[in-house]
Amino acid sequence: MVEQILFEVPAKFATGMADGSIVRIGTLLKDSVSGQILSHVQETGLVQKLLSNTSLLPFSPLSALDLVSSGYANLQLHQLKTLVEGLQVLQYANIGLAATGLGVSVLGFLMINQKLKGLESAITQLSAKMDTHFQELAKKHLRHKFAKIYVLFERAEQASFLRSPAQEWLTIEGHLAMESGFLRSEIGHHLTQNRFNSDWFNKMTSALAMCNAARIQCLLQANELDAAQHASSVIADTYSDLFDPLSATQLAARLTEAEHDSREDDLLLFKSNQVKATQMMLGLREMTDAAMTQPLLLEHLISKEISGQAYLDAIKAQDQHAIILLTS
Repeated sequence: MVEQILFEVPAKFATGMADGSIVRIGTLLKDSVSGQILSHVQETGLVQKLLSNTSLLPFSPLSALDLVSSGYANLQLHQLKTLVEGLQVLQYANIGLAATGLGVSVLGFLMINQKLKGLESAITQLSAKMDTHFQELAKKHLRHKFAKIYVLFERAEQASFLRSPAQEWLTIEGHLAMESGFLRSEIGHHLTQNRFNSDWFNKMTSALAMCNAARIQCLLQANELDAAQHASSVIADTYSDLFDPLSATQLAARLTEAEHDSREDDLLLFKSNQVKATQMMLGLREMTDAAMTQPLLLEHLISKEISGQAYLDAIKAQDQHAIILLTS
């Protein structure tokens, strides 16, 4: 049973991470000397539940969590922050935010749809401001693309009610691959332009991550783990190609250039943007590392003959621990 190999982060790993003998790279805990994989890290349904209504910008640090809730939920968010920060298991709270967390995403298709709709409105407005000449065309094109993605997520949610849902999930994954290709292309094009809009970039990157996370979920639902592993490898290469050439200094310079009409001193503005750019790069690195190591997590499931559906059910059902591990 899957439940027998899932367990909470034990104290020995926390001690090892504190003294540096154990390091986390994406979804892996590794011995810092030998490089041996000690465990595969997986966020659970509890994390998604706690963060589902939390508003954060992409790549925000955990300290930015706005504890506006009260009672039990507020206590649980405090406990989540303590767990994550104390064990240093995660550095940035992109988990639950853009469906780009550790392990396999357990965010439901309807929840992804809800978050994506919030992003679309902001992206459309930003796109219109970035190119007023093609303002209406850009808005119409984006609305069309996001409308298709919304329908795909709705179909993915409904597929579980079909008698034979596997083929439907595979069809949806294929369509989502096309839409993630569009988002990837738009992000890549933006990085070649003279002007750089960080808000647009962050939101489009989050939308891309949501589509890709949903693709892997669809393949696991269909119990096509080999295909999921291959797709996750391709996704990881995509992130690496997009983000590895970037640097905090480069982004800070682009941000400063985009604000050249500001009356602020350019040097002071650049220093301020360096802080912002460094946080963005840490988030992008976290996102890329998680993607690069996800294929190893899926390989582990394959080697243990754990079905995709059983694994998703197990981590969704977990309501006691935010982070669990699979023994290597």
